[in-house]
Amino acid sequence: MKRLLCSLPAKIAAIILSYIMVLVIVVSSAAVLVMGYLDFYTRSSYLVEKEILTEMAVSECYKLSGQFQRAADVQAFREEVGDMASESNIAYTVTDIEKVETLYTNYDTTPTLTSHSVVENGYKFTVYVYDEMPCKDQFATVRSLIKTGHDLRYAFIFFAVLGLLTFIVLICFLCCAAGRKFAYSSIQLNFLDRIPLDICLAVAAVIVGVFLIIFDTVQYFEGLEIYIFLFISCTVLYFVALALLLTSATRIKTHTFWKNTLVFKVGSFLLKCFKACAKFLFFHIKRLPFALKTLGLLAIIIFWQGVFLMFNLYQEEWLIIGFVLSSGMISLLVIYVAITLQRIKKGGEKIASGNLESKIDTTFMVLDFKDFANKLNSIGEGMQVAVDEKVKSERFKTELITNVSHDIKTPLTSIINYVDLLKKEEIENETAKEYIEVIDRHSERLKKLVGDLVEASKASTGSLAVDLQECNVSVLLSQALGEFDERLKGAKITPILKILSDNVIIKADARHLWRVFDNLLSNICKYSLPDTRAYIEAYIQNGKAFITFKNISRCELSVDSAELTERFVRGDSSRNTEGSGLGLSIAKSLTELQNGQMDITVDGDLFKVMLQFEV
Repeated sequence: MKRLLCSLPAKIAAIILSYIMVLVIVVSSAAVLVMGYLDFYTRSSYLVEKEILTEMAVSECYKLSGQFQRAADVQAFREEVGDMASESNIAYTVTDIEKVETLYTNYDTTPTLTSHSVVENGYKFTVYVYDEMPCKDQFATVRSLIKTGHDLRYAFIFFAVLGLLTFIVLICFLCCAAGRKFAYSSIQLNFLDRIPLDICLAVAAVIVGVFLIIFDTVQYFEGLEIYIFLFISCTVLYFVALALLLTSATRIKTHTFWKNTLVFKVGSFLLKCFKACAKFLFFHIKRLPFALKTLGLLAIIIFWQGVFLMFNLYQEEWLIIGFVLSSGMISLLVIYVAITLQRIKKGGEKIASGNLESKIDTTFMVLDFKDFANKLNSIGEGMQVAVDEKVKSERFKTELITNVSHDIKTPLTSIINYVDLLKKEEIENETAKEYIEVIDRHSERLKKLVGDLVEASKASTGSLAVDLQECNVSVLLSQALGEFDERLKGAKITPILKILSDNVIIKADARHLWRVFDNLLSNICKYSLPDTRAYIEAYIQNGKAFITFKNISRCELSVDSAELTERFVRGDSSRNTEGSGLGLSIAKSLTELQNGQMDITVDGDLFKVMLQFEV
């Protein structure tokens, strides 16, 4: 198919065939219209022949009347009509009505198809058309055409439709083949395709105008010359229209239909000039202060109003029009400023709320409004960079703590092992024994601190494996209180466990949830006021499980509740207790790893921790 589209002989053949199809369509359509007007499709051939030949007989009657009026006498008329009827399929009769006398007749008893009479100036002129037509005159020709047309009346419809369909197929083929020269190459422009389209249209219009001017003189042509001229004119106009169609198809394929016009080129040049001037003006206007720009705009509006009033001072209707226009301009300006400021305000609020990725849409913003919006967007980008840097710094700190903790573990293990060896030796010096006990106690504390550091870093970075399964909170709390029974008694704390809902079951990792309970109960043992009670409650509310730990603090809490979950922060500012300040931070990180939430509330000396999990 591609080779056929690129074949020059195929294109030439398609062009010639398309022209032939146009001729077929015109001839067939004209024949169908004429036969439809003459009722070929509803009447028999005989009736059509009779009607048309009767009209021709009427014309012959008037022609006979004219000849009779022009004749010098009846004898001369007889000679002229006799010569005229010698080779004809019609007969004539002229009768004097007043004298009831037949002046001339050549009618015999031959059967007639039709006849017609005309009365003028006291004479009756009758023309008879014979049914059989042995002579070759116009009546015989018309009758033959009528019979042929009547027999082919449906064939003409078929030819018209077939010609139209074939013409459409050929035109589609030519449009697809336009611009193709080689099977595997892109569309190529020829000489006509490179000429601006509006010039081609102008040339085509000139050609059409020339033929129209010549057509005005067609009345001076005679006979066959008229039809030859019309044929040549229609042929030339068809090929001009076909050339315009094919070059338009090529231009559409190469996307140059509009670009390759003088109007587009001139418009593009003017647009570039306008943009250059506008860019020059905006560059200098942009550097002016905003207040000066506003004053300049108001001055232009006031100047325009003054000029309008000056020229229309005594025409009230124009004054009203000017007032409406100026008011409309000012209103549009105020609306534009209000909408722009509202967009900037909403964008600033989003950035201020923490949505640093939010951008203010600067579409349709101009001058200082656009600059201000871009600066707000830049602030958001700068803040995002700062946040990223902070997150990176936190990650670095966590990794540093983890690495240092691992490095400390090795010498610390050696210290603990050597302390154990010293404790097994029989040392008589009591002072040395006391030193060994101090080293042992502090090394154990340091070991626990290093372990807490490692666990805190892993929990905060989310590097711990989490296996979420159904856990019974009441069972875990009961076990945890059993483990801490001796420590709670030693701290003189009475634990009170309340399970306010049946089957408090949550999705959590039992190991990590146990560590959370362990840290919170350990915190109660270290910091609770002796001879008080600690309340542990578990219940379900609004589809969520809540676990609360409440105790009375031994010392005054001078730290905000939000800071207590930070690393190395303790409620005892004197730092005399044995805590490391990592317990609550580890508990919070482990809770969040299990898709939970931990909140701390401080109300006077009441210290409350609330854990929240999805059921």
